Amino acid sequence: MNALVVLALLLPASLAALYYFGLTTLARFARRTIADGTPSTHFAILVPAHNEALSLPATLQSLALCGYPPHLRTIYVVADNCTDDTAAVARNQSAIAIERHDSSLRGKGYALAYALETILPTRPDAVLILDADAELARDALAIFAARLSTTAVVQGSIRTRNVDDGPTALVAAV
Repeated sequence: MNALVVLALLLPASLAALYYFGLTTLARFARRTIADGTPSTHFAILVPAHNEALSLPATLQSLALCGYPPHLRTIYVVADNCTDDTAAVARNQSAIAIERHDSSLRGKGYALAYALETILPTRPDAVLILDADAELARDALAIFAARLSTTAVVQGSIRTRNVDDGPTALVAAV
């Protein structure tokens, strides 16, 4: 009797483990590059922003100058509860501005969830989340695309340039 109870408890866990093993195995063999090495991964680049009209242009400029085909990247800026011109700045630099106004649900998590409801139905190959005060390295998307041909998730390196701007910047650098 005890063996049947143990088996009944292990069966759902075993099936779940097999399911995730299967997904991982399939992701490992997924190919997102054309045979000649030309990138084919379409990135949806999501930039959550709250009153970032001043820092957003540098971020969007770094995305415009990245060495990745423009037709394989779509830039979305979620202007979250902004009281400045963040959305207009995004539109002026050819990004899709998603405006969110909900003072009861504040914060980056809510902004990301709201924007993903718009982005995911477009079925991008990958979603890159980049802070509005960050800059993307010129070769980052090509490197991410190459990595994504062998794995399902990629994390980039974050480097702080303004270490001397106070305690918060110093903590971010460490």
